[in-house]
Amino acid sequence: MMADNTKIATSQNGDAATDANGNGTMEQALATAHDELAAVTAERDELATQLAAQASALGEANTELATARDELDVLRAERDRLTAAVATAEQSVAAAPVESPATPRDCGPLADNAVLTLDDLRAAIGAADDVQVVFSDGQQEILTLQPLRITGAAWVNTVPGLKLAVPGLLILPTEQVEIAGYALFLDGKQAAWSPRPDVLRIPAGQQSDISNDVVFPG
Repeated sequence: MMADNTKIATSQNGDAATDANGNGTMEQALATAHDELAAVTAERDELATQLAAQASALGEANTELATARDELDVLRAERDRLTAAVATAEQSVAAAPVESPATPRDCGPLADNAVLTLDDLRAAIGAADDVQVVFSDGQQEILTLQPLRITGAAWVNTVPGLKLAVPGLLILPTEQVEIAGYALFLDGKQAAWSPRPDVLRIPAGQQSDISNDVVFPG
């Protein structure tokens, strides 16, 4: 009987030890799981913060992109407007021959104190009702070459002076002429003189391009 009691006691003590060890292992596992959950939660929160920051940055980038697109649309509209204005101005430019006067007008170099600055000359052209370029032998108008009435945005500032910019400006004299320069007449009065570096001799019936020849220094 005594031996049996000893076995029973030993068995009971073993079960108690097993329960204690089992409980300890479970608590340790729960603690580990809790730590892992906390780590995952912290990582999730950090990722959420990063995602929120990226979303905010993306929103700002989208706003900036939209603003840039609006500005680009404005610039494109301005470009189109200017392109249309230039096209209209180019179409309106003309150098049309008009009837020569009955007697030649005196025209040639002006006195130094009568020479206008480029700005003043541009202003005078803009204010004039009638703008003509007259062919001159250096002293008088060449009647066999009709004066050219200039209209539109035909003038360009260059280093030498105010240039008449009419593409394909051709003249065809009916008899030989000798052009020493060009006089600019505004409302019937000479306002500027464009001397040639040498006399341009053109035989009768020969066409000549003077597109780059008429420049009024200021």
